[in-house]
Amino acid sequence: ELYNTLMEKTKNENERSPLYHMLGLIKNEQAQYTEAITLVGKALEIFEKTRSPDHSDLANSCGTFGVIYN
Repeated sequence: ELYNTLMEKTKNENERSPLYHMLGLIKNEQAQYTEAITLVGKALEIFEKTRSPDHSDLANSCGTFGVIYN
């Protein structure tokens, strides 16, 4: 619920991307895998637009997909 409140208060897409990523991790822990993939995918989309191709945020998101699919 905290992340949802933060999401509502955060208008900047760049600032939302880490929230999407963390929500995805939470959904993974709750065994809500489809939602986890969707949220991490949103984070990755934003990271791809706002970060350099070699930025660690992109690697972290890709790694999180591996964790979810495991």
